Order: sequence, then C-alpha cells, then structure tokens
Amino acid sequence: MRVFPRSIESEKRTFRREMGGHWGHRRDDVLRKHIHLIFITVLSLSWATIYAVGQPLPVPAVTINQDPPGARQVEPALAISPLSPTRVVALAEESFDRDSTTTEVRVWVSDDAGQTWRTTGLLPGKTNPSVSYCADGVVWASAGFRVYRSNDDGETWTEGTSPLSGGGPRDLPQLICDDSEGPFSGRLYFSYGSAGQLFVNYSADQAATWTTPVRVDAGGFPTSNYPGDLAIGPQSEVWLAFIKNVSPLDIRTVMSRDGGDSFGPPSPVGPVSLVPGSPVVDYRRTSRPTLAIDRSGGVFSGGAHLVYSTWDGSESDLRYSRHLPGPGNWSPPVRLNDDPIGNIKDQDFPRVSVDPRGLLRVIWLDHRNDPGDGSIEVWAKISRDAGSSFEADFPISTRAFLAPQGEGAFMGDTIAVRSWRDVFIGAWPDRVRDDGDILSAAVRDHELSDIESVMVTGKESTRVSWTSQDALYGAETVYDVVSGRLTELRDDFGFRLSECAAENLPDTPFDDTRTTPTAGDGFYYLIRSELDPQRGSFGAAPTTPDRRLALDIDAPCVD
Repeated sequence: MRVFPRSIESEKRTFRREMGGHWGHRRDDVLRKHIHLIFITVLSLSWATIYAVGQPLPVPAVTINQDPPGARQVEPALAISPLSPTRVVALAEESFDRDSTTTEVRVWVSDDAGQTWRTTGLLPGKTNPSVSYCADGVVWASAGFRVYRSNDDGETWTEGTSPLSGGGPRDLPQLICDDSEGPFSGRLYFSYGSAGQLFVNYSADQAATWTTPVRVDAGGFPTSNYPGDLAIGPQSEVWLAFIKNVSPLDIRTVMSRDGGDSFGPPSPVGPVSLVPGSPVVDYRRTSRPTLAIDRSGGVFSGGAHLVYSTWDGSESDLRYSRHLPGPGNWSPPVRLNDDPIGNIKDQDFPRVSVDPRGLLRVIWLDHRNDPGDGSIEVWAKISRDAGSSFEADFPISTRAFLAPQGEGAFMGDTIAVRSWRDVFIGAWPDRVRDDGDILSAAVRDHELSDIESVMVTGKESTRVSWTSQDALYGAETVYDVVSGRLTELRDDFGFRLSECAAENLPDTPFDDTRTTPTAGDGFYYLIRSELDPQRGSFGAAPTTPDRRLALDIDAPCVD
C-alpha cells in the first residue's frame, strides 16, 4: 500500500533535503507486510560537529527583492513584529538607471523570519526609508518626509499627516515609534537635519498632528549635517546620536525624558574624522553613528551602545562606546573590528542592535578580504556582557560584491540589523546581479550547543533519548521537546503546526504517551537544551529557506 504519492524512501529523501538532519524510524510487523505505514521521525542536528559551542551560525543569505535586473535598491530598513515575532517588514529605496527622479520606497514582508520575502508594493516618497513597530502591532514607515501606517503587518498602508510643512533644505529623516512600556508608549518621533541643525518632533495621535520641531543640537550655525540613529529607552527616553560637524569634530548624543518636549544638553562620545568618499572610493560613505538602548530589564537596562566609523588617514575603522545606565559619561571609544591595524582595509556603515536579553550585535560592510578590486563582505560581532568584551569578528554574507563605480555610484547611507532573542537578522545592498539588490541573512547565536545522538525506540510506546548535556553545563540543564505529525510537516512545509510535547525536562529520555500515529502518518521530534537564561537551538537545516529558524524564534514551548 502506498500512502504518499511517492515512495516512502522518496519522501524521506525530500524531508532530509528540505528540513535537514538525521532520521530514525520504527517499522512494525504490519509495515513489513505492506498493510500499514507507521513512521516515527527524529530531526537531529547535522551541524553540531562543525560549529563549536557558542559560535554564531549564519543562515545562507537570501535576496529580498524579486524584480528583474535593472532596478537599484539601497538603504534597507527592518522591523520585527512584537505580536507575531516571525513577521518582518523591510523597506528600501528603489530607482532605475541611477536616476534619482525615479526613486520610491519598496516594501517587502516575510512570515518566516526573513527566509522568504514578497513585495506588497511601493510607498510614494523619496530617500531614507525607515520602519518601526509600536507595541500594539501597528507598523509605521517613512519615505522621505511622508509617513504611512499599516494595521496588517505591512500588507496595506494609509498615509498620515506629514511631520513637516513648507519647504527648505532638509535631509536624513528618520521615524521611530516608542514601543517601550514607558509613559509615552505609542508616541511617534521624527528627526531630520536642516541647514546644519538637528530637529525632532512627535505625534501623540497616530500621525494626525505633529508638534513644532525642537532643535536638539548645541546651538550655533552650523553644528551637524549628520544626524544618526533615534532610539527608545525602557522608560520612554528618546535618544539621538549625531556628528558635531565643526572643528573639533566629535560624536554626540542628546536625550529627552519628557516625551520629546525638551532635550538635555549634548553629551560628547569621542572624536571622529569623517570617512571620505571620492577620491578614495566612487560612492558616498559616512561616519553617521548608530545607537541602540538596552531594554532587557537586566543590570545594564537603560544603558546605551554606540558605534561609528572614523578615518585614520589610510583606512576607516569602527569605534565602540557605551553609556552605563543613569548619569555619567560615555566610555572612551575603542577600536571594534579585529582585523590587523594598518592593513589599509576599510570597515563602513556599522549598525547596532540589542536583543531582549541585552546581547549586543553589530554588523558592517567590510573590505578585509578585498584583493584590490573593491570587494565588500558583511561582517558581524557579538557581545554577551553589555559591551565589556566582544567575540571575534565573523562574516554573515555568503559572497562578496564589488563597490559601485562611475557616475551616479551610490550604496545609500545605511544597512540594517534587528534582533530576536538568540537570533538576529541583517540586510544590506548587494551588487552581484545588477546595480543593487537587497540581501538579508539571519544568524543564530545560541550559547548552548545543539542536541546530539537523538534516538527513537519502542513499538507500542515511543521513547525519545539523546546525549545529556549535564556533563557540559551541569545538572540544572533542562530540555524542551517539540513534536508534530509528518502529514502536517509535509502539507505546511514547516513547523508552524508543531506542539510542545515536553517542557523543562530534567534530563533524557522523553516517553511519548500519545496514541500511536494513524496509518500513513508519524511523529517528528526536535529537542533543545536550556540553562536559564541561556538556551540552545532546535537545529539548523542545510538548505535555504531554513524552516527551523522560525521555530527557534517562536517555539511552542514557552520559557
């Protein structure tokens, strides 16, 4: 009796290829008589012998845009839904033939944590897109100085009132929603530069009206042409980083504690020498600072992290500084990238993010392996102790691309990074196919190693066992078991229908007391370890898309 359209061996090969892992199954006597098919499967990790404990595991990069060659996408922005964590919204500038008059902002959405993407259309407006979720699940976007709202995770958009009226020289706009648990949660903030001055205003009524912009730099003229990131603290603090663009140049921050009505005096971070574009390279570069605030609830909650690039006369390097929670000063900036000093290899466009536990992730464009043709890769760095120390640099891109050259060469002003717990995602412009695609890659950085030697035994009942990690991490290590039916796995082609079969088991094994699956069906099992607050992964598939990534981000077993 053939239960599936293909033979079971064909089905097994398909699941191996698409889902990854080793397989074990139980054949009852009835199976050997070809009367019924009962199939119990274990998905165990095949990467564990390759990657050491705690070493980040990038998922192969995917192309976000689906357009034919010819369009140029730059300046990606990312936002993660607080209500549906595997939902990601991405924006980028889109133009044709290096003609800025054709620029609009393209929107894409992903339901599987950035493994696959689809476009939901264009937003009228030019340059500097930004996107931000509020805590209620409403997502906001800006396209230049136009603001849009989506109540359905980026599927459709409604334009709100512009934060500004009238004309005048304005640049580098940014929109952010206060998604904290602070007193001004839900408030929208908008920052921009104008004639060397920096301004912030806000809307407390969902972009129906906006306050008069407040100048936030130190006064005088000019002070800064380079506003950096807006960021929100745990108690609705509003931070803005920027470059003071008069001698002596330095990086500074300002902060508001009253919901954007006023800002304190600028706080100096450290000196900067602006990274040049032409004639060093053909495309525009920048030393704009990137900023992220810890909202983990831990001992560093309320602290700030800042990264920027600076020029030393022959190469650009990254500098990192942090501000401890409460009053005080920024720490002296330190070199962040770990390639050899003086190798004349540039690091540009850093972006920083902090995950819900307080882990710090930084990504950037990197030339360390450039043989002299302008080759660029995307690299990253992680700190697990609030910036006190950093792990080694590592690449997250799977291929290099060449820097743009010639008239109209442009890669935008920024790349993007956002973080879940134990996983982060980056997005950047890539020029392998044409003048600019947007690529994204997710990176697992679980601190516990993956489960090994998973076995299924039994006939009338099922026992799932694995190698205990007590010897590695101690007797306090516990385990989660996720399971589901093979027919659901096949039909859904993912793990969205999986269930938590066991949570916080003290050790191996797990005895599955559920009824034996019906003829033609079976169960699969995935297992991870936990040692609060650390945890491991359910495993990685060796193919793209990696269907298990969404399970690592939003597992049915609740911590």
